[in-house]
Amino acid sequence: MKTGDLARYNSDGELVHAGRVDFQIKIRGQRVETAEIENTIMRWSPGKISNCLVMKLPQSDDLLVAYIVSNDLKLNTEDIRDYCNKHLRQYMIPSYFIIMDKFLVNSNGKVDRKQFPLPSLQYNALTNSSRSEDRSMSELEEKVHRLWCSTLRLDAISRDKNCFALGGSSLSLMQFFNYYQFYLAPDKQLNVLDFFANPTITEHVQLLLNSKTKATIIWSPLHLVQGTLSL
Repeated sequence: MKTGDLARYNSDGELVHAGRVDFQIKIRGQRVETAEIENTIMRWSPGKISNCLVMKLPQSDDLLVAYIVSNDLKLNTEDIRDYCNKHLRQYMIPSYFIIMDKFLVNSNGKVDRKQFPLPSLQYNALTNSSRSEDRSMSELEEKVHRLWCSTLRLDAISRDKNCFALGGSSLSLMQFFNYYQFYLAPDKQLNVLDFFANPTITEHVQLLLNSKTKATIIWSPLHLVQGTLSL
């Protein structure tokens, strides 16, 4: 009978329990235990979160959504994301955090995941401040904004919104960086780690503006020397 348990043999030939198959998922080729992510989120602020479930977003194989049960429906999800950044590998960090007052259950008393609300990507891309901001973009900001919208398939993005909160990934950031290197700032010395550590449009624009210009290489003229080469 298949139980759904995962096991392995240790060096002594003993069978060791290694979790459950149904609680493992694959994200960008990496096998992930959702329990590890859930436990990390639960540890963020003991007492504020009573339950947590992490699952793949139905319309995407590469995005995770964390459903969090709390009495405080106004929890700062960006603080939770920052905590996850410090304790989880990048591909394990959920793209969305949804706060709920309780999990709905089916007639059998089990959590009914089919009734969980789906995150709105377009809503997540904009903050209240971004909707009301009227500061015009510079030419460079417009180019970076168009790149992000095109890559992440969004109509508009707040300049201060974290790339990972928009459903982006490390792959998205590498696409941005490559574009900057070849098209927006080919004469600048860019450090890819800086762009990963500051994943917003505003921060990327500042990095592009503040990066040093590459040193000019001066080639010495070549002289043709005629002679016989002895071997």
